Formats: sequence, C-alpha cells, structure tokens
Amino acid sequence: MKFASLTFLMCALFGAGHVYAETMRCNDGIIATGASSFEVLTKCGEPVDKEVVNPTVQPDGNLPRGAVTVETWVYGPNNGAHNFLRFIDGRLVKIETRRL
Repeated sequence: MKFASLTFLMCALFGAGHVYAETMRCNDGIIATGASSFEVLTKCGEPVDKEVVNPTVQPDGNLPRGAVTVETWVYGPNNGAHNFLRFIDGRLVKIETRRL
C-alpha cells in the first residue's frame, strides 16, 4: 500500500507539466475565465503570440452549425512561465501556465 501511495505522489509531483488557473494577474488588474477578449486586451495588453483558428466555411459559403472561432494567446515569460489563454468566440475559457 505504501508503494502505491508513493508512486501516486511521485507521478503527481513530477508529471505535472502545466497548471490550470481560473485567474491571471496583469499589469492593470486581474482577469478570469469568462472575460471578453476586449477586457483581456485592456488589462493585459497585446500578447506575445496569438493563434486564431476560424471555422471552415462549407462549399455553399455557410458555416457549419455550432462552428466557433478558437484563439490561443500567449503572455510571458513571467518568472520563467508562459500563460496560455484560450478563447472561444471571444470569451476566455481557459488559462494555462507552463514553464517552457
């Protein structure tokens, strides 16, 4: 039993390559999941990198039902870590902090 607990603890400590957060501190305040991209830009400024994935347009020129735009913004490094912010249709849904 002790071996299983120790193995779990070791995996938890060494396997954690990234951390998820609900908030992030910026120069002009704190942002949280649910914030708009405008609010994040206002409080945090321009990201160091930005990736935008737009939905694919169907051959008839329409968007598929339920299609969304997904954006990933990167801020940092801050104390050796980068913050990856994921937006779906302009709304912040996830903040992930990683050391690269």
